[in-house]
Amino acid sequence: MNLQSPQDVAAYIAKHDKAFKPIIALAGLPPQRRRASPVAERYPSLVRSITHQLLATSAAATIHGRVVDACGGTVTVESIMNAGTEKLRAAGLNRTKAQAMVLLAEDVLARRVRLHHHGRMSDEEIVRDVAAVRGIGLWTGPDVSHGHAGASRRVADGRLRCAKRLVTTART
Repeated sequence: MNLQSPQDVAAYIAKHDKAFKPIIALAGLPPQRRRASPVAERYPSLVRSITHQLLATSAAATIHGRVVDACGGTVTVESIMNAGTEKLRAAGLNRTKAQAMVLLAEDVLARRVRLHHHGRMSDEEIVRDVAAVRGIGLWTGPDVSHGHAGASRRVADGRLRCAKRLVTTART
């Protein structure tokens, strides 16, 4: 089976499950499959995701703008390293987020986090790669809002959900 276009995908879905036909008519064609984001965009995307965790959209956008400014206008591994934790904190990040960004940058530079491989890795492999960074996952919405209350499995599940969210962000 070679489903190349959104029209092919929609036709296949509608043929195999008639219940989807009115949904496709109402919602439109499924999106075109997107390629993995370029390597240069993966780290800034992760930084943006870290910034937005547990913040209202407008507050996160404001703080992220300050982070970009603290990085000289462009977020890169090197600009985060040059900014350092204290300058990132002055931009409005809490200590955990600022440290997570710097640690992530260090791990990318040391190739412990392999952003250049993410486009060829499974979601689970990317999750393991990113979630290995200290500080990623501890401050996520799912950890807090789903009541991990000391249950180690729920904490691990929350970290996995956070890492999956980061993977989704990095791939778009």
